[in-house]
Amino acid sequence: MKKFLENSIHQAIKACFFFLGKLPKKKLFIFESFHGKQYSDNPRAIFEYIRDNCPEYQCIWAVKKGYEIPFVEENVPFVKRLSWRWLWLMP
Repeated sequence: MKKFLENSIHQAIKACFFFLGKLPKKKLFIFESFHGKQYSDNPRAIFEYIRDNCPEYQCIWAVKKGYEIPFVEENVPFVKRLSWRWLWLMP
């Protein structure tokens, strides 16, 4: 039963990605570093470059629940990873 439920949830998420991916999202970048656990490495450098040099683009970080503090401290826009809003923005 547990395996069936996990498989059903996985299929539902795939369907959401498929349908939401058909909607246009222009000038939006989603960043993630180490599965949403850090604000670091190349994604951070690219984010900071785009933020400083291309203000017409919206940049958002995907952050795992419980790892939000560095993003709040740095005043970086973020969305919680695997949330409904994340599903809406990702595709």
